[in-house]
Amino acid sequence: MSIRDAVESIPVEKRGSLMVKLLDVILKSKKGDVLSSDLAREFLRLWQEDKLNTINGLELLLTMAKILEPETTVQKLSELGFNELAKVVGGGL
Repeated sequence: MSIRDAVESIPVEKRGSLMVKLLDVILKSKKGDVLSSDLAREFLRLWQEDKLNTINGLELLLTMAKILEPETTVQKLSELGFNELAKVVGGGL
């Protein structure tokens, strides 16, 4: 299962809480310099368009969080009850 498939299976009413946790992980990370400028631009575009809680937005946030803080991301996903998503994200850890 891909990250996109896992995100698509998340109920709409739970996407907001997932978005907030992922933003928290991303914004608290001290490793922002490892993100590509393309990811940063896409993040800013989706944020300005208020689309971070869409499938595309959540997929981007998960990708960014996995790059920056993979262990923390898996932990936060598990805490929220997104166990399948945590398995997909943590697959290579």
